[in-house]
Amino acid sequence: MNALYFLWLACALLVGFLGKDRNIGFGMSFFLALILSPLIGVIIVLFSDKAIDGSLRHKFKSYLETAKRSEYKGDIKDAIENYMNTLFHLESGYTNLDRKNNRDRQKMIAEIKTKVEKLKENLHG
Repeated sequence: MNALYFLWLACALLVGFLGKDRNIGFGMSFFLALILSPLIGVIIVLFSDKAIDGSLRHKFKSYLETAKRSEYKGDIKDAIENYMNTLFHLESGYTNLDRKNNRDRQKMIAEIKTKVEKLKENLHG
């Protein structure tokens, strides 16, 4: 009987380690596998979205702030470059967003594209 408890705990730990790179995390994966069953825990973990690296998640913000600062200082070329870097990170770094956050992201992308076009007109006009 003790071997069964040990096996259950070991499997729950494995499920926890499977969940550490997902939104559900190690703790919740381990807890669910321990309480419900390791098999159900694995199923829940596999349906959980993969976590986005926190350092990459909001990398666009530093480029956006630099672009605003450059625009304020009148360095239009640098502002355009940083707005384009912002667009790159917004367009390629977010794959698992819910509907509202994705809509907000799309709105931000459209606003930045409009801003870049206006800056390009000012640069050449």
